[in-house]
Amino acid sequence: MTKSKKRILYPIIHENKYWQSSYRNGEIHTYKGSLLSYSYNHPSEPVIDKETNIEWIDNKVFDDILTFTGYGRGRSSAVMHFSGSTGAEYNMFLTDTEDLIKAKDIVDGRVKAQWTFCKRGRNYGIRLADIELGK
Repeated sequence: MTKSKKRILYPIIHENKYWQSSYRNGEIHTYKGSLLSYSYNHPSEPVIDKETNIEWIDNKVFDDILTFTGYGRGRSSAVMHFSGSTGAEYNMFLTDTEDLIKAKDIVDGRVKAQWTFCKRGRNYGIRLADIELGK
């Protein structure tokens, strides 16, 4: 008997969230489509949680031009920060950055490619899609 692979869902922001403060009122602070880097919740089926504004989706491949915006470190991972053409924000694990640097041209901090989501431990990020790596 074969053990079936556990379904992995990815947490993205369902709708834009706006600042409510007096000096930034109306500005977007969380963009729709941004991938959360971590979540305590792990549903087994795709779902939209209106209370937390998180949509849990199956993995997908998507085209976008990403712009490097910085880097950071959490408790268990070091990541590069990117923003997409719609403002959505993504993290890329440093271990996946090597493939990016070897496979694509990065011009003025921007890179056009096909991307997919990935999970390392309890953290979520993006990486180049297999088609970009000749797999």
